[in-house]
Amino acid sequence: MKVGDLVKLSAKGSTQDQNFMVNEFCSFGIVVSTQYRSGYAPQNLLYEVQWFPKKQSHPTHKRNYRHWRYELKHHKKIRS
Repeated sequence: MKVGDLVKLSAKGSTQDQNFMVNEFCSFGIVVSTQYRSGYAPQNLLYEVQWFPKKQSHPTHKRNYRHWRYELKHHKKIRS
């Protein structure tokens, strides 16, 4: 996963309490940065994601959250 990828919460990510706001009010997001956490294994990067609200949700839920890789999956591409 890299900066600029479209993502959504994975099955594991959507069951976690800290992701309630994202799961309830946002449909997809874009990875805006990655951050290495010292003291963790190198494969454990935090991904900062800017989430976009669902069509009829409250606009204040558009903000950035940090997630571990297992909490995210790539958003499906829609073919036209």
